[in-house]
Amino acid sequence: MNKSKIKKLFKEILKEGFVSNQTGEHERVIRNLFVHSGLTESSVKKVRHEDRFQDIPNMKNGEFIFQPCGTQNSPDFIFRCDDENYYIECKSSKGYAPTYNSGLPKPEYIYVFCSEKYNETTIFRGCDVLTETKRKDYHSLNEKLNKVVEDHRRKEAWNDNRGFDFYMRSMYTQRGGIAAGNDYFIHSERTLCENRVLEMFE
Repeated sequence: MNKSKIKKLFKEILKEGFVSNQTGEHERVIRNLFVHSGLTESSVKKVRHEDRFQDIPNMKNGEFIFQPCGTQNSPDFIFRCDDENYYIECKSSKGYAPTYNSGLPKPEYIYVFCSEKYNETTIFRGCDVLTETKRKDYHSLNEKLNKVVEDHRRKEAWNDNRGFDFYMRSMYTQRGGIAAGNDYFIHSERTLCENRVLEMFE
């Protein structure tokens, strides 16, 4: 499996319309496109989440692993080409932007995002939609907020006879509506982001 075939695969992915992921259908569609392009499922079925960016023993070029870290952990796919591993995460939405919840877009991942509103699919790298500067700023903010929680936990009145506690949960959103640039389908950098994915396989 050479890079030109992977590039062709992503061009096929870009032709897809909306597929809901409520029952995992979007992932199954992408899996079928992987197989149709000539990628084969690896004999390796599972990878520990903390090891996903490491070399995966016994995984060969032209192979992929579906949901390598389990159904609740990203990525949805790891595939290998020219002795490199690539990470794919599938997203779908009724609107114009994916939901990231408590996890920021991973800079190493390629995202495949489809929208019911547009009945289209776009692709982008995590590093192209969130700058490293802002990523570091989020990390700093989280550290400060967690320190505030720990400071409160040290107070004598914190412990009660009902066991109430508090924990910080990050929630990342894109606000401001279309005018703020969070419509992934009419964004001025949509084509640029798609081309950067395709250029990875030249």
